[in-house]
Amino acid sequence: MNSRTRNIIIFSILLMLVGCTNSIKNKKESEYALIKGINLTQQGNYEDAIREYNISYAINPKNPMLLKEMAFIYYQFNNYEKAENYWIDALDISPNDDEIIRNLATLYYKTGRFDSVLSIIDKSYNPSSDYYLKLKGLIEYKKNNYRGTEKYFGSIKLENFDLESYLIYLDVIKNMKSSTEYYVYLKKGLDLFSNDKNYILYYAQEMAFLFKEYDVAEQILLAYLVDVGSDNQVIEELSSVYLKAGENEKSNDILLLLNKR
Repeated sequence: MNSRTRNIIIFSILLMLVGCTNSIKNKKESEYALIKGINLTQQGNYEDAIREYNISYAINPKNPMLLKEMAFIYYQFNNYEKAENYWIDALDISPNDDEIIRNLATLYYKTGRFDSVLSIIDKSYNPSSDYYLKLKGLIEYKKNNYRGTEKYFGSIKLENFDLESYLIYLDVIKNMKSSTEYYVYLKKGLDLFSNDKNYILYYAQEMAFLFKEYDVAEQILLAYLVDVGSDNQVIEELSSVYLKAGENEKSNDILLLLNKR
């Protein structure tokens, strides 16, 4: 082996070593920026987080965790186009990641792309999960198809309902089922959302104005005030219940309390 050939080989080896060193350095820099971005995201500092994610993305644009984090940030910024693009890129790399599918389904529902919701749900390994059933039911409700909504919502475990979807379910039951069934589901909702003011107000209104159970409405509103403290909306609702029950003096007295506050 002549000296020129030996020098070329040595130079090639040195280049490889430098390349490996740079590759390791870049990988660490990308991972550090990603971790820093995640910490900033958890603190709610989305603007600084996205700057860190962009640093990581410039080095390694094929990291599915990074792509998911970037999509989440842009979703928070209401930039749904960028959020969708990053989630789709992540899904191309990790086609079995149901978190991505769920996020895309949510995005499509929020932007009114109902056909896309159903298409992306079909990619899930569990398209009949309660969350996907809820989205399908909500789509049917948007289409004024109560029967379709009841079909999907009726298959969801009660504990997996959020307040919005449960109130929609109650509306469907109220319009499709007997008053007895509606009453039962109102009671079940109280078990689910006993600490939610919006449900307490809804429940009290239905008890008083639909079922004429003024005592029940009064008790639930008073219990809320005892547990949570004075609240204008709850006091006003209690006054309305008293007025509806013909107890004008109580209605006026509770309003005096509101005026003093």
